[in-house]
Amino acid sequence: MITCLSNLCKYENVWEAIGKREGIQILIPFLGLSSELHQELSVEFLAILTDKVEESRWAVTSAGGIPPLLQILETGVSHKAKDDAVRVLWNLCCHSEEIRLCVEKAGAIPVLLGLLQNGGAKAQENSANTLLKLIKTADPSVIEQVQALFLGDAPKSKTHLIRVLGHVLASASLEEFVTKGSAANNGLRSLVQRLASSNEKMKENAASVLADLFSSRKDLCGGLGFDENDSPCTKLLSGNTHAVATQLAHAIGSLSNPTKKKIVQKKLSGPEVEVIRPLIKSAKTNPIESAENPMSTLANLLSDPNIAAEALADDVVSALTRILREGTVQGKRNASQALHHLLKHFQVNDVFKGNDQCLPELIELLNATDLNNSAFIDVLEVLSLLAKAKYGANFSHNPFSAFTEAPSSLDSLVRCVADGHPLVQDKAIDILSRFCKTQFVALGEVLVTRSKSISSLANRTTNSSSPEIKVGGALLLLCAAKKDKTLCVEVIGRSGHSKSLVSSLLDMSKQNSLCCSYRVEIQRPRSFIANNLCLKMGDSDMVDPVTVLGSTISMWFLSIFCSSHPNNTLTVMEDNGLEIIAEKLQRYKFNTQEEVSDSEEKWILLSFLAVMSQEQTLFRPQQYQILCQL
Repeated sequence: MITCLSNLCKYENVWEAIGKREGIQILIPFLGLSSELHQELSVEFLAILTDKVEESRWAVTSAGGIPPLLQILETGVSHKAKDDAVRVLWNLCCHSEEIRLCVEKAGAIPVLLGLLQNGGAKAQENSANTLLKLIKTADPSVIEQVQALFLGDAPKSKTHLIRVLGHVLASASLEEFVTKGSAANNGLRSLVQRLASSNEKMKENAASVLADLFSSRKDLCGGLGFDENDSPCTKLLSGNTHAVATQLAHAIGSLSNPTKKKIVQKKLSGPEVEVIRPLIKSAKTNPIESAENPMSTLANLLSDPNIAAEALADDVVSALTRILREGTVQGKRNASQALHHLLKHFQVNDVFKGNDQCLPELIELLNATDLNNSAFIDVLEVLSLLAKAKYGANFSHNPFSAFTEAPSSLDSLVRCVADGHPLVQDKAIDILSRFCKTQFVALGEVLVTRSKSISSLANRTTNSSSPEIKVGGALLLLCAAKKDKTLCVEVIGRSGHSKSLVSSLLDMSKQNSLCCSYRVEIQRPRSFIANNLCLKMGDSDMVDPVTVLGSTISMWFLSIFCSSHPNNTLTVMEDNGLEIIAEKLQRYKFNTQEEVSDSEEKWILLSFLAVMSQEQTLFRPQQYQILCQL
């Protein structure tokens, strides 16, 4: 009859046919019969039924089915009956916390651990899976039982033991972990010791479990209480096959980058250098799904210059560029962080020894990353280092030329200026200001299109403590004003930064010494006085680039600012703008050896003065006298 019911259960709904709970109550006594066949058939029917009908799981529990199922696991002869009994217990544990507690209180944990030791391959796997569902606390006795199984001959495969131990340890408190001699501390040591095994599969499983443990328990990574010769890092770096190296990469990455908080770490050396080669090889040759796994580890290890040098010699760049092209967003972020470390240690020409083109991928990553994500800054840092670099004969062309070849990519950085927080804005300003030599017109168009960036530029030019950012911000404002003077001035006015910006720019014009070390190359228009400083800079109006000091940039922008409305001229005059111009022009009277940049500033000062002179009705008597003297 049970055989027929089992067969029907596979194809028909027999839950109603057996009378639901009443049928289960009739069936449970068959579990205790001495006949092996009766046990097998009864447990198989319950396994099929609890697979398909959730209500049957409560029925089995309330009918007292858990103890006889455990009895089968302890004393039963049939392997099939044991396999099905574990399957029923798994279904019960998955149903609800109430039933799970019933299974636990019935003493299932030691019984399942015994099956883990002596059962067949399938029973061991099912037992381990059920224990992962059943165990919710780090019971020291359970940890000790699992450790004891590690030392015994059975089971031959310790794979499932490793999984169970890692699961139990995940619930232990930090105090238990750091207390030497405690069950949790010893359990963690046991996992680490598995990494020294000659069995590659065991090493891979242990590394995977440790990676999951360190990833889920960030608090463990600060101080685990290990001796120096028994530290997890030292053990983790002992593997050298692809499979092991990939799992080790996860573990090291989790351990070496536990939280976003800055943690003082020991300087990496020795064994860490040795693990670089298999990690790089894995990133180069493995399928992309697993190739990007080592990226987090590489990103952390490459912060050490010695390891970075070793990695560079082993062509880590090709691995990084591969991930940047083909990897997931997270893989690309890790690769970008690794590239950032390399560029901090070495010149761009040393890192990119061929014509590796990763800039388009970095821009794509920038667009795919939230502005508030910490990874966003890493990408900007890489772009900044590339922008500042001087490129040598190793390149057929400047790797940063992708911006000039596709000016629309400038919008990615302008977005940072418009919507980013101050750190992101400053980094983007630093990068964008370096394009003014070749992209003056394109920059103006993008800035005007995303007009919020103009108010952000005014804010950072006013409030940044960095002379470089002030000068770069002023130069970008100049680009925007060249494209649409009226819009630029209106946006600044609406933002409430007009007066503070004027004051900041006038201060900049007085402090040449602060900006002399930071020079920005831009294209100078011909006859800008004749053009009334509208700066119509079509290709026919472009001449050779000149170096312009921050004071020149500030005067240039203020001249455009004043030409847009008389009120702006009044704002400049109230802040002693005329007096500053007069003082600077007086210096040129006594300077007989002008440099090109001095000559440029002189012309801009004169044009600025010409613009202000158009509003003489606004002058105070003293200012009118100054104008007459000039």
